Amino acid sequence: LVMGLVAASATNIALTVWRGRIAAWMSNHMVYTMRTQVYDRLQELSLGYYDKRQTGSLLARVVQDVTELQNFLVDGIQFFLVNTLTILGILIILLWNNWQLTLVVLIPVPVTIFLTRRVWKSIWGRMHRMWHLRSNLTARVSAALSGVRVVKAFAQEAREIGRASCRGRV
Repeated sequence: LVMGLVAASATNIALTVWRGRIAAWMSNHMVYTMRTQVYDRLQELSLGYYDKRQTGSLLARVVQDVTELQNFLVDGIQFFLVNTLTILGILIILLWNNWQLTLVVLIPVPVTIFLTRRVWKSIWGRMHRMWHLRSNLTARVSAALSGVRVVKAFAQEAREIGRASCRGRV
């Protein structure tokens, strides 16, 4: 019995490592493809598009959005699938053992779903604001770095620091 538990644990560790490597490999290739496609698409856009947007903001959006997608592909999908399968397994076992008790256990589910949706609306607004602030900060840093020689030549470091400070909070 102990040897069986050790073997099961070793198998679990090996499968987890294998799954992580496959997910990392796949996500890296997908992210490379997406970044290449985004870059190609950016080359096709008109000059008017670039006149309306800051270069640093576009850079932040391309890099950070693709990075967030990579994080979701590596961690999010696995987390979602494992938890979904766990919940389904628990429900099947509960239904198999006692369907009346399962119905009693599921009573708070609608309230939980309602509260979760409400909290996510609040969180989503804050996340959107954070992404916007991060994009603006990257745009300012990009503009400042591209013009750093001018700023240094005219001793305008204090003014640039004041402009780059984040005025909004998440």
